Amino acid sequence: MREGIKILIALVVLCYSCKTVTVNNDNQIISDSQPQLGAIGFLESRLVLEKEIKRHTFKTVMLPSLESKIRLELHKEKFDKKRYTAYLNTSPKNEYQVSYIDSISTKPEFLSLQLSDRLEYIEHLKGDVKLINYLKDKPELQSVTSISIVVKPELVSFFNNAESIFLVYDKKLKEYHIELMEYSGAKQKVYFNDVIVFAFNTSGFCWGANYKRQVELKMLSDGGCSKGLKKKATRVNIEKDYLNF
Repeated sequence: MREGIKILIALVVLCYSCKTVTVNNDNQIISDSQPQLGAIGFLESRLVLEKEIKRHTFKTVMLPSLESKIRLELHKEKFDKKRYTAYLNTSPKNEYQVSYIDSISTKPEFLSLQLSDRLEYIEHLKGDVKLINYLKDKPELQSVTSISIVVKPELVSFFNNAESIFLVYDKKLKEYHIELMEYSGAKQKVYFNDVIVFAFNTSGFCWGANYKRQVELKMLSDGGCSKGLKKKATRVNIEKDYLNF
């Protein structure tokens, strides 16, 4: 019986590891889509019969409007065999011509971006009453909070020279772009159709009560919610939480 449980656990771990890669000490989902950083949606699982593995596709429901730009955190990472395979899974034709040879010690780089100012992002969401009411009834929705990308070769230098990086919402186009700012103050826009997202991570929403005895969006969660907060807005005990203020 114990051996059977051990085998089952091993299979679960193996299955999970097959659909994720480790980036900046976090497990990211190998992308079967091209989710934008900051997008809200849900993960849809499907079985790829010819490969007998599960794929997780992020289905974008909305791109929340941001009144001001959100600071991003940038990490430069090296490809290894698994990460490179994940990239080829997303870009089978190797569109940006990333050259990786396992036997050569010098490895190509990719970029990892994540929301740095999560509180500011949450404040923008809270400013949209219709959005908040919608999220309350949809606990399965999540936000894309980190992505691993390969960019067009001609754009690499802009990332290398960037002093600050932001996520910006274009109200006219109703989509996001990445804004790169150099020390000189020069700015460069990079749109998501100029990058290949080969891995990503999502965060759920946590709810609690405020001093007005109202249910309020409190934070993003990478796992369980902090003590006293709930993943479902309907499970918030307003009277009990109010007394804790």
